[in-house]
Amino acid sequence: MHVCFPQMDDEGWIPLAVVANFNRVRMLTTDMVLIADALRDSEVVEVRMEGCCSRCCCCSCNVRM
Repeated sequence: MHVCFPQMDDEGWIPLAVVANFNRVRMLTTDMVLIADALRDSEVVEVRMEGCCSRCCCCSCNVRM
């Protein structure tokens, strides 16, 4: 099971606050805008237009087991 599944919706989105709460992310920054901007540059993560949620771009991560 993936660490984010409890917070993940049916389309694979998780609140950006979940990502921001990861220990390594917290060590770098608590700025939600900066985190969303960094994730937008990723080739493997999508960020919703409003910047509230993110999800993996690969199909296998977005399917609940």
